[in-house]
Amino acid sequence: MGRRTASLAMFAASFVGCGGSDPPPLFADMQWQVQCRVMGGCSGIPQRSINHLDGEEGHEIECSATRAGAERIVTFSGYGRGFGLEVRSARFNPAGSSVLGQALVRVEEGGNRFEGYAGGTTPSDDQPCRLGNMRVSNEPDGVTLFAELLCVNIPSPAARTLRREVTFPGAVYGPDGAHAAPPATIRIVNCPGL
Repeated sequence: MGRRTASLAMFAASFVGCGGSDPPPLFADMQWQVQCRVMGGCSGIPQRSINHLDGEEGHEIECSATRAGAERIVTFSGYGRGFGLEVRSARFNPAGSSVLGQALVRVEEGGNRFEGYAGGTTPSDDQPCRLGNMRVSNEPDGVTLFAELLCVNIPSPAARTLRREVTFPGAVYGPDGAHAAPPATIRIVNCPGL
């Protein structure tokens, strides 16, 4: 167990020990990078990582979920200073599935916003992102949502020709290989409603 995970577990346990009714703290571990190997024209975009509690070091973490029969519908986001990642209305099977139907993805980087739909299949022009390996697990830190996100040619609403990829940090791939790039990883702990 890492130092941060152990700290989170002790922090969450303090709520139980005090008998308080406050919900356990919301925590996110999200790793991604906005890239432009397919379209070209950019360089030096930093790798992004949020590994924080909500409000810690200026990071804003949000998550909410509802139950729809055996499925869950979740909306979550993680924002730092000048960057962020958001997924809205992702329906999935908590035992493990890709997103069912479509979810909205928004990514902010360097003053630009990129937005498109995510599905459970290979990214395309109509659905530039794939949201997969979604599952809920009871972990030592709390109920945890896991997911992976890969976007290829996700457009900017301000300039539809401005398109980017969203991958795992440091992913290396050629202009024709973005669909096989490793996806961004997402872990949200203590999301209400899961």
